[in-house]
Amino acid sequence: MKMRDLVFFLLPVAIAWPVFSQVAPICEPTINPACNCESSRNELERSFCFAAKRDLADKRLNTLYASLAKRLSPEGRARLRDAQRAWLKFRDAECLYAVGGPSPGIGSGWNSQMAICDNNLTERRIAEMETHLACTVNGCPE
Repeated sequence: MKMRDLVFFLLPVAIAWPVFSQVAPICEPTINPACNCESSRNELERSFCFAAKRDLADKRLNTLYASLAKRLSPEGRARLRDAQRAWLKFRDAECLYAVGGPSPGIGSGWNSQMAICDNNLTERRIAEMETHLACTVNGCPE
């Protein structure tokens, strides 16, 4: 009985392995952030590329957030935390609105479009955080 279960588990993996092992992106954003995901050979590769760009932007945003939080008073950190949580909810809702929900007929490009939207809004938030970090005069977040 256990051997049969193992065969039923491993058989799909063995069948799918050649297909998924061939998916190697032309352009890897984690190696070259300037790569153009639009030049991907297919939608799966495009999705991986845009998701990698989004993940890189998220990491940059998290680094900026931590740097800014260190400079703030406890009250300022609480306000920043609340603002960031609200912004994350906004980003997710905005992209779902702009791209549309995943439903039949949306097509295979949904993941790419969501990653592009997430990345675009995250890049804007990064610019805002960089402005806050560069602020040295009155009116800076405290």
